[in-house]
Amino acid sequence: MRKLWTAVAAAIFLTAALGTGTAYGHDAEYGMWSGEQNGLLLGIVEEAGEDWVVLKEVKALPSGDKGGVNDRQLPPEEVPERLKVTDLRPYLISYNKVEKPQAGQCLLVSADLEKNGEWKALWPPYEVSSLDTSTLEFQTDEDKNMYGAAWERFVHSGGKDYRFAFEHGDLSDTLYLQVPRDDGTMENQIIFQRENKIESQAPDSLEAAPDKETAAVQESATAGQTEPETTPAAQAAGAETTQAEETGTASMGLETVLIAIAAGFFGGMVISRLRKNKKR
Repeated sequence: MRKLWTAVAAAIFLTAALGTGTAYGHDAEYGMWSGEQNGLLLGIVEEAGEDWVVLKEVKALPSGDKGGVNDRQLPPEEVPERLKVTDLRPYLISYNKVEKPQAGQCLLVSADLEKNGEWKALWPPYEVSSLDTSTLEFQTDEDKNMYGAAWERFVHSGGKDYRFAFEHGDLSDTLYLQVPRDDGTMENQIIFQRENKIESQAPDSLEAAPDKETAAVQESATAGQTEPETTPAAQAAGAETTQAEETGTASMGLETVLIAIAAGFFGGMVISRLRKNKKR
């Protein structure tokens, strides 16, 4: 009976651990590319409020994984050409480097259709250069990073290309398109690469020494001033080492006392046992 209750308790624990909430094993971009919304909406901002916009000339972009486990997009014909989107946050990527949506901008947003007919944004929106899905840009060539390049490839391909791999390196960042092979494995093809700018700093030894006149002015300016009290790094490190040594010494002393008590206790038990044996 006890084993039965143990098994039941284990099953309940696993159910609670695995069933609390919905967890997706991918990032937000992949969710949007694979149709994890009612509509991936592209349109022109007609009106803009604090956290909402009215879009016109709306297009519903296709899902890259149509009919897949994540795809819950509505058919394009069910998406109106003019609609309101609420719960908007600042742009995640902005072609014109602005923070919030403004009238006249081209906007892309992932949203779900609410019961009141309005659309609720699921993720921060993107400002793009135009509504032309074959040429629009998320970032200028000068500012383009892997994520902007991936979005552009997704939109330009009509949702066909949506499996990407991102590699961050010290010298460069690389975007790969994952292409299926005949044997079912994936081949990574480089479609975008950007070199990282490394700012070089001159060593302290190369700094120009002040000339005699500058040195004299500095000496005169600091004359009579009391130098603030500072704790050099070496001195601070020495203080920490001393404190650690004191702590370690105290800890060793306590361990010695405990060992002595334990030895005395067990020694007493042995002696008592021997005396009892002699009496017998």
